[in-house]
Amino acid sequence: MPPLARIIIALYAVCLSGATVVHLLDLWHGGWLPYHSAPKTINLYWSLLSVFDPLAVVLLYWRPRFGLLLTLVIIISDVCINSVMQYGAGMDRAVPVALFQNLQAQTAFLGFVLGSAPFLLGHLRK
Repeated sequence: MPPLARIIIALYAVCLSGATVVHLLDLWHGGWLPYHSAPKTINLYWSLLSVFDPLAVVLLYWRPRFGLLLTLVIIISDVCINSVMQYGAGMDRAVPVALFQNLQAQTAFLGFVLGSAPFLLGHLRK
């Protein structure tokens, strides 16, 4: 695997690890399903990211193609759900501001993942 692909995987891992810390802190402070103002399904999804984010990190190094696929699923669904909750569902006042303060960063990470995934996939198939 070329050095650039290794750097991209490391950047994915850093971002996913940071997200893991955020979700674990939310669980630590608020208990299981800590986003009380959100619908239960969204609350469950956000809580489960504390498991899926680190799983993606492990898979990026152990089974990179599966890790890339899980990373894509996570970031696409997370940005879509967070955007709907922020702008479409009128939850911007009901859900803590801290939950959405990084939506722009998540969207930038989504762009990076979508832009770099084809390059990475090309090198992971070899």
